[in-house]
Amino acid sequence: MTVHANPASAARINKKTTTNWKKYNEQLQRTITTGNPTIRNPEELEEGVRTLTEALQTALNDNTKTKPFKQGKRTPQYLRNEIREKRRLVRLWQITRDPAVKRQVNAKQAALKEALRRHNNEEWAAHIDRTLEKTGHVFKIGKVLTKKKAPAYPLKTPDGDKYDAAEKAEVFASTLQQVFTPYPAVDEEHNRQVEDEMRQILEIPDPNELNYMSPKEIKRIILQQHPRRAPGHDQISYRALQNITRTALAYLTRIYNAILYLKHFPESWKESVIIMLPKPGKNLTNPSSYRPISLLPTMAKIFERALLARLLPRITMRDEQFGFRPGHSTTLQIIKLIDQVVEAANRGKTSVALSLDNERAFDKVWKVSLLVKLHRTQEIPPATIQLLHSYLDGRTFRVRVQDHLSQRKTADAGVPQGGCLSPILFNTFINDAPKPPNVNYALYADDLLIYGNHRGREVAIRKIQAAIRELLLWTDRWRLKFNPQKTQAIIFGNRPHNRLPKIRISGHDVDWQPHITYLGVTLDRRLTFNKHVETTINKSHNARMALYPLLAAEALPLNTKIMLYKSYIRPILTYASAGWMTYVSDTNVRKLETAQTKAQRTIVKAPWFVRNETLRADLAISTLRDHVRQLAEKNVQRH
Repeated sequence: MTVHANPASAARINKKTTTNWKKYNEQLQRTITTGNPTIRNPEELEEGVRTLTEALQTALNDNTKTKPFKQGKRTPQYLRNEIREKRRLVRLWQITRDPAVKRQVNAKQAALKEALRRHNNEEWAAHIDRTLEKTGHVFKIGKVLTKKKAPAYPLKTPDGDKYDAAEKAEVFASTLQQVFTPYPAVDEEHNRQVEDEMRQILEIPDPNELNYMSPKEIKRIILQQHPRRAPGHDQISYRALQNITRTALAYLTRIYNAILYLKHFPESWKESVIIMLPKPGKNLTNPSSYRPISLLPTMAKIFERALLARLLPRITMRDEQFGFRPGHSTTLQIIKLIDQVVEAANRGKTSVALSLDNERAFDKVWKVSLLVKLHRTQEIPPATIQLLHSYLDGRTFRVRVQDHLSQRKTADAGVPQGGCLSPILFNTFINDAPKPPNVNYALYADDLLIYGNHRGREVAIRKIQAAIRELLLWTDRWRLKFNPQKTQAIIFGNRPHNRLPKIRISGHDVDWQPHITYLGVTLDRRLTFNKHVETTINKSHNARMALYPLLAAEALPLNTKIMLYKSYIRPILTYASAGWMTYVSDTNVRKLETAQTKAQRTIVKAPWFVRNETLRADLAISTLRDHVRQLAEKNVQRH
């Protein structure tokens, strides 16, 4: 038994804040009196950022009131009296063992149970009414119901279990610092060449070529952001930026333009606060079983969006990349993949696919090589590379657990998680991955699936193996890594494949699987999608059970219940269905329709004798097959 001198930290007390935005604006007018500060060097830029940040923070703190949320209402007095009477009868029965008293106990327990049920239903209905009256919808309640908070677990470390929030924060920070480190160099000569090329680019005296920013542009970007998104370490929210004065907006724009011509990104904007979210189905005592979510300063993210608008026209992506590109989606990637596999089968060819796990892809990016690639392959001018170097270099982070922050740590690799520039930078980093002409790639950000086909299965396997060898040489040069244990391989078709050679990755054999998962869709060998339908129905059932208190609530209007179903449950049933619904058997379609019908019956509490067709007609909800057809038509029109 281990006795801890310091008990686990108490849970955070939820607090409600209200800000007087009129007084906040008036205070900023008195504090920020000029919109054109003198910024001639990086030191003056840092001072300007510090001045603006302190002015915003002071105005926020002076005009914001904080109070804890009201605790839930106490049980009514009449129910407390009934509970007290029931306990008195129970004690009397335990003393006397009188059958007459036992009957009174049973009657009192039944009556109390019914009274508590009725009281809870009334409280729930009143809560829904208050939410509808205040916001006009109940999606916040739906989000709370569908996303359950994981219980707190101690973290197991070589130094023992960590229970305290401050200790957990340090453990997470140390774990992430190891993650945010590039893989060791395999080709030392190539590594030196890239480093030398980066130094040469940084020494080129190149003036800024990017268009400068205007207050009108910055204001438009600020207003497009959701006001309640979490702020960074400076606690300046989008709502605070949306309420700044015209002078403060001009001041901020002046800072942004100074970043462009000085090619220097402010140090305070490089720090992120990371919160750790548990990965589903993982051992939560392991620090690596949590997903880091970075919170960056809002002023830095506004600049990123303005810079991204200037970079996108200069960057060309390969056709196979569907991630973070307008006009592309996971659904379109799935449609393309399935159509090509089916087309090959119709020509008598067998398709072989390999789904690769790019281990810690975003977190392990070698920053120097990313910038060199931008200059080499995208012809980004040296001045912009120098700005991006300042943006990526010297990144730091702190991990927050409850109200405790870890010590500041450095991130020597990776693109800033949470920044809108990061996905485009990562796509550029892997844009030159080699692809032999006789295989196909399906790319969605770091999700890579290699597939090829041939009349001979062994020939198709050799094609994939050759592509892997070429790809592994590329990953060694650019310090990336695939995880063979998480890589999945499949041969489409009915013929047995027990004696076929296996694909090898980094000395490991990859076993042939009866089905693989790519972009959330389970692909089986015969493309029946039986496993995918089963998984989809289970997910929809879990969502329906989580939303049951809302879907079955009598106080909730019918149209709101239908909207909840269409927003939370139906998207689960129809995700990427334009790609796979055509190949699903009638039996599986009926199973999917049954899942939809169960939700409809929950909504209206329909008795058993009401036909499903009547329900669909009354609720104006089409069958899933018709709905998928409509989605496919919209997809065609959109693209």
